[in-house]
Amino acid sequence: MGDDLCRVDRRAVALRTMRMAGVASADRGAIWVSEQGDGRVRGPAPFAVPRSEILLFTKHAAFRLRAAIVSVSLATSLLPTNLAAKLIEDSLPWDRAKQFHVDNFLDRYSLHDSHWIALHVDCGWGDTVVAAICFDPVWNPTVSAPTSLTRDWPFLFLRFAYVSNIQMTGFAENGGRQRGISSVSVEHLSGEQVVTTIRDHDGAHVSIRHFPLIDALAMSPAGELLPLQNGAATQKP
Repeated sequence: MGDDLCRVDRRAVALRTMRMAGVASADRGAIWVSEQGDGRVRGPAPFAVPRSEILLFTKHAAFRLRAAIVSVSLATSLLPTNLAAKLIEDSLPWDRAKQFHVDNFLDRYSLHDSHWIALHVDCGWGDTVVAAICFDPVWNPTVSAPTSLTRDWPFLFLRFAYVSNIQMTGFAENGGRQRGISSVSVEHLSGEQVVTTIRDHDGAHVSIRHFPLIDALAMSPAGELLPLQNGAATQKP
């Protein structure tokens, strides 16, 4: 660490975090972010940050950027800027979310063939984890009209509470392919603690130890809320 700057050495995580924040980023090299929240961003040329796009570099938001660096970006496809900013700033409309026991959610909806976007860990403020997923409507036709065009797929946000452990296994460079989810399983440790494991088609998996109740939001690419209360998931043949 030099003077008032915090160097982000892991270029891939830094660049993806910056893109999620809607901030233009350098094509190469490390990114330097001011810890004083004064709006300064440094990096090798070309490095253009339009004033209108500086979403996370003022006062209170500066701390959230440092927390956001620990978000694990699992896919090359990113959220639209409006939803990415809400995810990182914790301003998604959670007051309008549907709460499920994780087992009930998985009985009703399927994550099969949905795409990972990110696992956001806001460790600076609490013990919640938000999974951001591009939600496959072919398996979930009650949420959105089925289509094979992924750009038209809705987004699913799952908020896990009282998280005590997160484990990633088997993640490695996969040639830039989108990480598709293959299956989800739940291990019950007690009435107040479960481990949800999300596996992808490349053989990697994420395990989250959490309280059994989760909050779920489905949103269109434009940010409109979509229904989650009706219908059941189509079962994989």
